[in-house]
Amino acid sequence: MKRTILASFLLAAAATPAFAEDVATPAGAPVAASNPEPLPPPTGTPAPVAEPVVDDSSSTVIQHGMIPDDVIYGRKGTREAGASMGLMMSSKFRSVSLAPSYGFFIADNMRLTGILAVQSVKANNESAVTYSALVEPSYHMPVQDKIFGFLGMGVGVAYEEALGAGLAIAPRLGASFLIGDSGVLTPYLQYQYISHSEMSENDIETVAMRSAMTVNVGYTAIW
Repeated sequence: MKRTILASFLLAAAATPAFAEDVATPAGAPVAASNPEPLPPPTGTPAPVAEPVVDDSSSTVIQHGMIPDDVIYGRKGTREAGASMGLMMSSKFRSVSLAPSYGFFIADNMRLTGILAVQSVKANNESAVTYSALVEPSYHMPVQDKIFGFLGMGVGVAYEEALGAGLAIAPRLGASFLIGDSGVLTPYLQYQYISHSEMSENDIETVAMRSAMTVNVGYTAIW
């Protein structure tokens, strides 16, 4: 009897590990891999990213007086040659002038111009012709793509037959409109002051001053 109970106990103890092993890992069940394979790379094109919209509606306006990249006017080394005409008329006064000129931009926005002018003036029943030669430094400020404002001060010598030679000062203010690739239309106002020294019959020196405001239009070519 005792041998039968002992044999049964030993048989149960020997079967217990096998049963536990069968429960932990059933026969035929897949075993999880310790190092899973990486996922395949995504396919297809990524969604586009929206770019910021730049408002260039004011691109024609020049900021801080900068010359546009595609404009040679106003740049150092640019040359300019042409002529201008002026006319003023009233019931008792008439003034007509013609002034050829040659200019050279010695720096960006800075031009040095030589001007030769002939002016015919008639007041009441008297008339006179004045010849003048001026050197004018001027500053040119870009306003838009093809529009420049400028201010110049001409200084030189004027000659009139009756009064002789005298000092001439001619400031002017105007605008330059670029036409095509090489043309410049320039309307401007000019005030001219001429001081002559003449000798009277008593050999007393007097100073005769003449001044006039004229409206002028010029056309020049640049290269």
